[in-house]
Amino acid sequence: MRRLRRSQSISWDEASKIWGWISSLFPQIDVTELEDAIRGIKIPTIPEVVTKVFDKENIKVSYSIDIVESKIAGSLREMIIVSPTKNFSVIIVADGILKLRRDFGSLLEISQYLESIDAFEKNGGYVLRLSNISWIENILITIYVDEPTTFKYIYAIWDEKIK
Repeated sequence: MRRLRRSQSISWDEASKIWGWISSLFPQIDVTELEDAIRGIKIPTIPEVVTKVFDKENIKVSYSIDIVESKIAGSLREMIIVSPTKNFSVIIVADGILKLRRDFGSLLEISQYLESIDAFEKNGGYVLRLSNISWIENILITIYVDEPTTFKYIYAIWDEKIK
């Protein structure tokens, strides 16, 4: 009988011979049940994407904070910022290109025209929601503040492609 390395496989005939050998050594084992069990085994596959999350409440930012940083292809599903002030900016650099550099006020103005940006006031706070941003090689999404600010909530979820 030959010895297998982890990356090698054997034919069904070889496997049947092994089952015959096992059944002769251990007659109490039903080889038919083993064959059925092995045929039903599903080998786990490596996922093609990995989901990452940034989820912080009451986070104090003195100057800036990186929210999403990825060095492989991916896509932002959604990012939400809840701030007590509108004195903050968002900068997005994707694939080495500046894609967005705007303060909350200008995002509020353009959000009515874009599905991927929502900006509004709610319960005395300022909410910014970004979605559906993709990149091929890398991305960095950073929040900058004019003065130290404690954000009520910052959340981002994105997928990175690993294949």
